[in-house]
Amino acid sequence: MSPSYPHDRIARLFYLLVHTLAQELDVPISSAGTTTWRREGRRAGLEADESFYLKSEPLVRGKRKIDLRRDPPPDLVIEVEISRRMVGMRMKAYAKLGVPEVWRYRLGKPRFMLLQSNGRYVEAERTPTFPQVRAQDLARFVESGLAANETEWIRDFRAWVGRNVVPRRRP
Repeated sequence: MSPSYPHDRIARLFYLLVHTLAQELDVPISSAGTTTWRREGRRAGLEADESFYLKSEPLVRGKRKIDLRRDPPPDLVIEVEISRRMVGMRMKAYAKLGVPEVWRYRLGKPRFMLLQSNGRYVEAERTPTFPQVRAQDLARFVESGLAANETEWIRDFRAWVGRNVVPRRRP
């Protein structure tokens, strides 16, 4: 079944937020989109709503194919929950794949889920990928993005990042 317009709209807004944060903080990034991730031998595989390499970006740079037997899983995936109820199974699959961070979005609320050494995810207020950003900060921007012109919206987000997230340089 194809994703709905609201589902894809929210996933695309998260894509723009992650890319803007990476650009403004000068973090290398490689988008992997909705790639179907599989790891043979672990019986795990699924398609993220959005996925990104950040910390591991140098390890996959220039590759035309990712093989999770040799290559790392994405560092961050986005899961938008509009009508899906199988998120528990999806989180278990992400854990089996070794995805360190999953941003879940449901009912207007993003949640940063971090993989622990015991193979379970725990919720965190801040993301280690962008520690200056809180889940509530993104909630506000996603909600406003649903009713906004994307050009103006991303300009507003970029300005907010410049004021609140980017480390201040001393003269």
